[in-house]
Parts: sequence; C-alpha cells; structure tokens
Amino acid sequence: MPEHEHPVADELIAKYWPHPDYSKDRVASALDTAAELLRFVNHALINDSAGALPHVQDIQEAAYRLKLISSRMAQPAELLARRLVRMTDEDPTLYATEGDANTHTHAAAEDLNSAVLRSTHVAVAFDEAFNKLGQVGHRLPDEE
Repeated sequence: MPEHEHPVADELIAKYWPHPDYSKDRVASALDTAAELLRFVNHALINDSAGALPHVQDIQEAAYRLKLISSRMAQPAELLARRLVRMTDEDPTLYATEGDANTHTHAAAEDLNSAVLRSTHVAVAFDEAFNKLGQVGHRLPDEE
C-alpha cells in the first residue's frame, strides 16, 4: 500500500475514538465520520474521477477498499439486530405509537439481518471486480 500524506485510519481512531471509550456519542461520531468520508469519495469521483483514479489499478484498489467497507458492514448490522431483539425481550419500557412495540422491533431486526446478507453480496461483487481488474493494465508509451 502507498505511503499516506494524510492521517491514516489508525491515527484518527486513536485520536478521536480511543479504545475502550465506546459511548453512544463516540459510536455515533464514528458512523457520521464514515458516512462523510464516503461522501468525500463520491464528490471526488463526480468532480474529477480521472484525477482521483487515473489508472485501472487505482480503480482496482478502490474496489478493494469498498469491498472492505461493505464486508465490515455485515457485523455491525448483525450486532444491531441482536441488540434490538435482546432489548425487546428485556426492556419492559418499550412502547409503540402505533401497534405493538415487539412487532416493530422484531421487523426492524429482520431488516437489519437482511442488510447483513446484502452487504455480504455487495462485498462479493466488489471482490469480483477487484480480481478481474487484476488482469488489466496500461501499456507504457513505448509498448504501443
């Protein structure tokens, strides 16, 4: 992997989300930051995809990183679903503005479990693109 001129993820995590401070505010902040980082990537690709990804290998590396992101989404989705089911079973203070709280929370847990499968499928698709691009390159000017 190339050297980074900007802070790498481990440095950012150590500074802004140090272990083991797993408070709800830190978790929300980390998720907000992840979403904003993806927004930055979107803007870079919309405004200057040729500058952001000048070669096939750059697109291959981006596909690999997107595979990492999507594959890592499965675990938190699964953990959220488990937490929701546990909360439904253990917290008598839950209520719903319409219908039964348990019905809503169990349905939401099913949606989260569906997200687990979908993120896994997305990760596989990114990995397949990564592998296919591994067989593509650019000719040097003197090779034409």
